Amino acid sequence: MSTRQPIEPWVLARERYLSTLTDEQKQLFVCASLENFFYTTAAEQRSYQENSKAIAWITKLKPLIDAISNYGTALDVFSNTYSLIMCPLWGGIRVLLQIAKEFQSYFGGLVDMLAKIGDVLPNFRVYERIFAGHPALINALSEVYLDVIKFCSKVKDIFLKAKSKKGILAINIKILWRSFNKQFGDVVECFQRHKKNVEDQALVAHMIEADNAKQERQLEKAQQLVLQKEMKRQRLLKRLSNVDHQSRHRKLCKTRHENTGTWILKAKQYLEWTSKTGSCCLWCYGIPGSGKTTLMTSVVDKLIADASSPGAPVVVYFYCDYSNVDSLDVNRIVENFILQLVSTKSEIPEELESILLDAYTGIRKPDFDELLDILLSTIKFFGNIYIILDGIDECTGSNRTSVLKVVHSIMAPGPTVVKLLLASRADVDLEKAFNTCLCLQISGNDISADIETFVDSIISEKLASGALTVRNPALVGDISRALTNGAQGM
Repeated sequence: MSTRQPIEPWVLARERYLSTLTDEQKQLFVCASLENFFYTTAAEQRSYQENSKAIAWITKLKPLIDAISNYGTALDVFSNTYSLIMCPLWGGIRVLLQIAKEFQSYFGGLVDMLAKIGDVLPNFRVYERIFAGHPALINALSEVYLDVIKFCSKVKDIFLKAKSKKGILAINIKILWRSFNKQFGDVVECFQRHKKNVEDQALVAHMIEADNAKQERQLEKAQQLVLQKEMKRQRLLKRLSNVDHQSRHRKLCKTRHENTGTWILKAKQYLEWTSKTGSCCLWCYGIPGSGKTTLMTSVVDKLIADASSPGAPVVVYFYCDYSNVDSLDVNRIVENFILQLVSTKSEIPEELESILLDAYTGIRKPDFDELLDILLSTIKFFGNIYIILDGIDECTGSNRTSVLKVVHSIMAPGPTVVKLLLASRADVDLEKAFNTCLCLQISGNDISADIETFVDSIISEKLASGALTVRNPALVGDISRALTNGAQGM
């Protein structure tokens, strides 16, 4: 994370400080660091002070040095302005002490002043955790350490001014220092105000951090709640049906030859069925082998593609398959309808969830009447639904009777627009049951084009592979027509 620092004041302070230095002093300034800072304050003073005093001065300066060091560590981690800011801090104090060595009587006073400043500087360790994310706190801390440089610059100017007055050095520095010493109380107060400002900004930052932490906890709690609900939803969905309608659909789609099965989408009855504003039923019937199931896959794919936009009708489909006994059980059919409808809801409505939990208590499973009631209750939560049910003629006995009851129940007047598409053979009882529906009979003429497309494709493949050889190319068309006519719409 990058931390933006106010750069211009530091540049100005640095240039102002350097403007009155000699080349040797500038070199000391530029090369200053924590590592050589202590060496300068101690070694340079040994010529005229006892070592014990040097140690005492270093001890006094330690709070100031630690504060600056901690601040520099943060800049090094969070900012790309480390060298620009830390160089004036270390350099300013180092050069000041180097100049002050010529004024032995005032060196101890200067150290005491720096020590007092160090005592009131904010302890950066307290604010380190929240430093990077709060610009106001960063600026408040920057102002503190910028004033350290300004202080060093002011004292340095006093010493240099006194030094320039040859012959009256002692008198001049005494007057200048007395005046500055009187003003030092204001300097300390300024640093104390800085410290208070930093504490205020830190308090605000902590409040922001606490609020952010609270929001994070609330978000985490909400996410856990969503996860728990989703897990509960998935457990409930797993109990609804063991018939994989999607896998069956994908398998059937693979058997549908390219560019076939689409004529139904242009049929008059189909277009009337889709265009009606209210609930309606379309019964598509034909002889065994006429491709009813393949046609239903085309319808399902088209409806699902059209339902991709928000607010579009929900598409539900089911294929009765004589090779799968469960798919012929009316309870499994109804359960699958419920499963598909509920699966479209990212969150199951509480009322519906309560109904499902009551029905699926423990290992118990609801009976047909309960399932039908649940299906009708579920349908009410939707505005528009397409339901495609293929192969109901495969159901026999009580299952067929119950399926017909389901059909009539879901087509009863209600708030939800239900478009039901049924595909089956034209059995007598089904004709009677669906006599009020739109009817679309699948004839040989309807599917002859699909058969011809399929036959032509197979012939082309066999000719290309060498599995079929025709000496006279003109005969290929005759072969195609013969096979197509021989299929008799199957």
